[in-house]
Amino acid sequence: MAAKYQQIAQLVRTQVRDGEFTHRPVPSERQIAHSYGVSHMTARKATQELLSDGTLERLDNGRLAAARKAIAKIKGPKIALVSPSFDSESSRKVHVALEEVIEQRHGSLRPVGFTRLYDTIISEVLEADYDGIFLLPPRQTMPKVFLDMLKRHASRLAIVFRDMTSEGLLSVGYRSPSDIQKVWEHLYDLGHRRMAYLNTEPDLQNDRLHDTFENWCLARSVTPVILCDPVESFQYSDLKAYEVMKQALEQGKLEGVTALFGNNLTVTRAAIRAYYEQGMMVGRDIAICTQDLPRICRLSTPSITTLDLKPMNPLIEQILDWFALGKAGKKQPMPKQMLHHPDVPVLIGESTCPPATVTNYAHLSEMSN
Repeated sequence: MAAKYQQIAQLVRTQVRDGEFTHRPVPSERQIAHSYGVSHMTARKATQELLSDGTLERLDNGRLAAARKAIAKIKGPKIALVSPSFDSESSRKVHVALEEVIEQRHGSLRPVGFTRLYDTIISEVLEADYDGIFLLPPRQTMPKVFLDMLKRHASRLAIVFRDMTSEGLLSVGYRSPSDIQKVWEHLYDLGHRRMAYLNTEPDLQNDRLHDTFENWCLARSVTPVILCDPVESFQYSDLKAYEVMKQALEQGKLEGVTALFGNNLTVTRAAIRAYYEQGMMVGRDIAICTQDLPRICRLSTPSITTLDLKPMNPLIEQILDWFALGKAGKKQPMPKQMLHHPDVPVLIGESTCPPATVTNYAHLSEMSN
């Protein structure tokens, strides 16, 4: 087994290779000793090895830094992924797609988590020497000073899952807003004329999908029932959705509703649980669908109708090419629309069915008991 100082040196080499010190300084010997629980002498031996092999260099002020030639070994783009620390399946899918594309280009990806909009780590990453930055912003209104900060870095910034093209920012998602309506049309074609919309995710005044749903229902002579009670950022939307659904069922707010659309899979699962506790079988007594995570929807019981979203890899390729042109000094016009896959189809699962003849929830609950 390698000596402790050699193990620490290898860890630091990996950090340099992965772009760890692109937006923050290399820790001092004292900090290294404290972090790994070793003596200052062991930390010094590790840094001496890293200085000798050209991984680190010492600046005029005595601080350690990643050596230019060590950073230069990264032949491809240096990219940062900035996303909420509250992990989700959607953010993991973006992370995996970025890893795959950037590995093919022999670059480096540095994931960075934040806990609130004003987290200084966001500004630190934006000011750092990355070739491109992918940002998954929290679903909350951005103050002008924050927007201005993003706009200053527009040439190497991509906003994920939020259309900010109107602010002059490159934006990317899996599908267009109109694709979601295909799921509602599927319910309509099955014969549903009283539908519920459920969302407990943080909402934006200028991006409220339930407004679009209500307008669509009005155009189709469908009666909408809106169940929206957004949580704050970094709170559990599924638990809130379960509470909202349970209360709505007990109070009879969903009487006569034959289909429900959940804004995402998280709240949709909560709705399925609430219906199950009322003795209702999804796919027979009630139709339920959502719009995301087709892989998990396929494996659910019952399988859940959703949009058949494709991996983001081709879209990421386009964005990296756009970043590269900007870095080369070739000015490229900002896309006027959010990048997304064209014509996303509906993945029909077992959770949707024609309207059931029985929608008296109290009666069904009594039968289940």
